[in-house]
Amino acid sequence: MSLPTLVSAQIKIDDVGDGWKVKVDSAITLIKKVSPDAWLLLDSTTSNVEFWLGDRSSTRPDPNFKKGTILLAVDEIELGVVNIAAVLVHESLHLSFHQRKFALEPKQEELTAYIWELLFLVQVPNCPLWLIQNAEAQIKTIYSEK
Repeated sequence: MSLPTLVSAQIKIDDVGDGWKVKVDSAITLIKKVSPDAWLLLDSTTSNVEFWLGDRSSTRPDPNFKKGTILLAVDEIELGVVNIAAVLVHESLHLSFHQRKFALEPKQEELTAYIWELLFLVQVPNCPLWLIQNAEAQIKTIYSEK
């Protein structure tokens, strides 16, 4: 059984070994340093970060519109701290929409989340170019499907 641990933000991160909690904590620290706005959104919407075997990261919103959970796909961990930070920024926006009962058409919500993610990534010093290019490609793909 794994026990969640607390980071300074009061966001509980499952401690499942392999140094994953430390990587998520480092990603949260990066968000705090780079973007106070992204940090405030993450802190106000997220109670837990859990790991799961899904093919992509997701969220588990609170049914009472309180702070929810970010489900971090295991495959995302090995892509590095900046990628984890981008996922947390992206998924926290989805939690924010739910928490505020702000309903968008699913493609519009995903487009908005990728734009928010890109705004974060361009602020990260020495951000891996592939992360910026991925966010831009996702934005273009979703926009062209509208």
